[in-house]
Amino acid sequence: MEEIKRLIAENKPEEAIRLLDTYLAERPGSDEAWFLLGKAHYKLGNVRLALNSYLRAIEINPESPARAAYDMAIMVLDFCNNDMYYVGSHEIYDLNIHFGRSLPNRDVRPAALYPIG
Repeated sequence: MEEIKRLIAENKPEEAIRLLDTYLAERPGSDEAWFLLGKAHYKLGNVRLALNSYLRAIEINPESPARAAYDMAIMVLDFCNNDMYYVGSHEIYDLNIHFGRSLPNRDVRPAALYPIG
């Protein structure tokens, strides 16, 4: 694991992913490995793969640091992609339930589900 952490820190996520794939094939129950796989994917900009890896780590160990990484990644997505949502007073879409996470209470609906116009 230390070598994998070093590779991620040295901005060599492709190499880390290769080692993690091998490691996880033998030890699929390692929440630390899933967390590190998420970090490596996130460094490459593969946000969906990162989030999935974080969720797998959280499934295995709810106290995993992947929880904080997942929450932070979601916050970044919410900030960067706020044009995907719009404020409305009708049919409030409860993102807390949909995504299973805490968000500030606000009238927000995903535009993809409720197109404008």
